Amino acid sequence: MTPPPIPPHLAHLTVVRGYAAPYISSHHADGTAVLGAVDGQRTAEAFICRLCQICAWPLDRDRGASRIVVLARPQDIRRGEASEPGMHPECAAYTLAACPMVNGRMAQYRATAHPNTCTDTECACHERWIREAPSGRDGAQADRWYTVWMTSGQYGPAIPADSQHHVTPLVGGRFVRIRPVSVTGATAAEADVLRREAEVVDGIRRLLLG
Repeated sequence: MTPPPIPPHLAHLTVVRGYAAPYISSHHADGTAVLGAVDGQRTAEAFICRLCQICAWPLDRDRGASRIVVLARPQDIRRGEASEPGMHPECAAYTLAACPMVNGRMAQYRATAHPNTCTDTECACHERWIREAPSGRDGAQADRWYTVWMTSGQYGPAIPADSQHHVTPLVGGRFVRIRPVSVTGATAAEADVLRREAEVVDGIRRLLLG
């Protein structure tokens, strides 16, 4: 399939096989980005500095009123948190067109380790993010995806008490709406159910916090 056109605002990103690689992508030692592999340090930076995970520019553009988009699966929304940093709406639009896991081109996750090892034996690809332990998704059916929309004032990355990694809280009072990515099997009806469940979870959390 022909890659979608790269928008001008993403022209500064590394291009791999015609695709603009997200900022949080892992990179080989020579600077080549690896599509589908995520760099933990870059992801943490995007969370901490409130950067768009795609273009790396700040998410806060209009004093708390800017719209931010977070990709989430049903289980993420039910749990009340997503593992990915936010995106500008225009960057999310490119992601929905380009990423095979959310544009319907891949029906299941890769069944084996990431194939793109390089010839540099000192590169991290030979240990950390290429030959990594099974994720639990290996070979599994692709997830249904939703876009969760919130204002930059509602967007507040956090580190859960039982984790060392940042997440994006997805509780009822911290997003504007949920939209289905229909090509992944997501539906408007499920989006409504997920929104109501998130509101219930948010209410319970508020009661527990007093």
